[in-house]
Amino acid sequence: MRPRIIQLFNAGKVDSAVLEFEKIRRVGTAACRISYCNSMAQYYFNKNETQRVPSLKREEKRLLDSVQCSHKAYARYYNTYGNYFLTQNQYQKSADYFLQALRHGESAKFVFAQQRALTSLSVVFSQTEQYEKSLIYQKQAETLARKINNQDELGIVLSRQGATYNSLFEQKHNKKYLDSAYLTAKAGLRLGQKLGNVHTQIDAYLALATQALYNQHFHSSLRLADSALQLLPKDLHHLYRYQALRLKSQALQQLRQTQHAALYADSAQMEALLFNPQMQINALKQVYEIQRTLGHHKQALLAYEKMSALKDSLSKLAQFNTINELEQRYQGIKKEKSIQELTQSRKIALLHNQLLLLAIAAALLVILSLAFLLRQRTMQAKQVTLEKEQRLNRARMNPHFFFNALVALQVLAMRTNDGRSIALYLSKFASIMRQILESTYMEYVSLAQEKAFLEKYLELQRLRFPATFEYSISVAEGLDSEHMMLPPMLIQPIAENAIEHGFRQKDRQNVLQIRFIATPDQQLILEVEDNGQGLDQQLEQKKNHLSRASQIIQDTLSILRQRHRCNAHFTLANKPEGGVIAQIFLPLILKAG
Repeated sequence: MRPRIIQLFNAGKVDSAVLEFEKIRRVGTAACRISYCNSMAQYYFNKNETQRVPSLKREEKRLLDSVQCSHKAYARYYNTYGNYFLTQNQYQKSADYFLQALRHGESAKFVFAQQRALTSLSVVFSQTEQYEKSLIYQKQAETLARKINNQDELGIVLSRQGATYNSLFEQKHNKKYLDSAYLTAKAGLRLGQKLGNVHTQIDAYLALATQALYNQHFHSSLRLADSALQLLPKDLHHLYRYQALRLKSQALQQLRQTQHAALYADSAQMEALLFNPQMQINALKQVYEIQRTLGHHKQALLAYEKMSALKDSLSKLAQFNTINELEQRYQGIKKEKSIQELTQSRKIALLHNQLLLLAIAAALLVILSLAFLLRQRTMQAKQVTLEKEQRLNRARMNPHFFFNALVALQVLAMRTNDGRSIALYLSKFASIMRQILESTYMEYVSLAQEKAFLEKYLELQRLRFPATFEYSISVAEGLDSEHMMLPPMLIQPIAENAIEHGFRQKDRQNVLQIRFIATPDQQLILEVEDNGQGLDQQLEQKKNHLSRASQIIQDTLSILRQRHRCNAHFTLANKPEGGVIAQIFLPLILKAG
């Protein structure tokens, strides 16, 4: 069904494509829902309803992770999301997603995904005016499209190459680029017409119209722009309409039909505003030039002010960095000058003490250096010792858990004599045991790994204590579970304590809630809440276990405070309505690379 949808979309039959999306969704399987989310996200960001895209992509990612999809599916996910960020002018993020799509495509040996990712990367470099690099990626994409004999993709790449050659001419003023623009855009147009691909034809007509404009064939440029306008799909038109109208305005301006040029320039500006406000800069520049030519100074000034404001919004960060750099240089020069003047004024008075001062300074430097080295070695030794103690404490926790789990298995076997239940329990137990043993030598795990471990652990506890408690694990929206890192097994001893010592009352529904929360001040909070007996009633029952668990947590937080210069800490308190709430405050740590 996907090839048919692509064919409908490329032919400009958007409504028919959306009907096919709905058919996919109604099938109901995870694979179909993934395909639906991806397809609708592409539809919405092309229609400029970008606010609908993030929720679809989050759902797609959740489904992908839940069914452990192949690299192919992840390649489609990252490529589509990269295109969304591209429409939001987030070029660094879009490039990162396109590169991830490329890596997944390479892992799956999925040439189509690689070619799509390379084509998308070329757009990022074109948007940031790195046209030579854009052309390199387009050439690679062309090679892969020819390799898999995908005529649709080849037509798209060739048409976009034509646009890139035009931009290189505008940048370098070398006529050879115009020849290349004509040849590649013409080849793309032939393929688009042969296959009925409307988007490829529009891209090609626009590239040819631009090439004709630069060659001063203004009437040809107008005809080619009109050809592009006639092909525009009903719903997906703002970007193409902006480009075509602006070309017509430029051609009419060169033909000295200034009044008509002004109308088209105003229309181009409105289309740019509807698609992406930052695209108004070139349109406003043209409006300004035309209105100035017509003697409409008020309109010219208004366009110029809008253009300047947009330029300022794009360059504020660069200006900020430049100003800071200049200020630092100025302060450095000023300080150096003051030192020189002070030295000069006291030179004669301090000359006889110079050798003594140098000797004292050298001695102090040696003493300070030795003290610093000694302190560093002491701190490193303490760090190593603390890490070893932490691993040892984790290792001590393991036999306690293993013993309880095996006793539960014995009870389960005697109670039910159900081979399937015992096998299920053993499978879960083996999986958890492996993760616990591996975590002894791991400094950090991802939030997703920790969540998965807790789910397995709590399901195992539910087998031990049937119908005793319910649990929930939630991750705050916006937290990247795959890249957010934290020390392993911080929550498990607290959860174990709640289940085995807090949930003693059988006359009510016991609930354990685990939450991962991000705060505005760059902290990650691990929150464990229960509605059990509370600390006072549990204290004697759990004193040894709680003490050991608290010590492991405090040792871990001590290491984090040293490494990250942060305020990592741990709190444990009774709730007014009954039960206990524990909170562990950690710094936000992201996976390297």
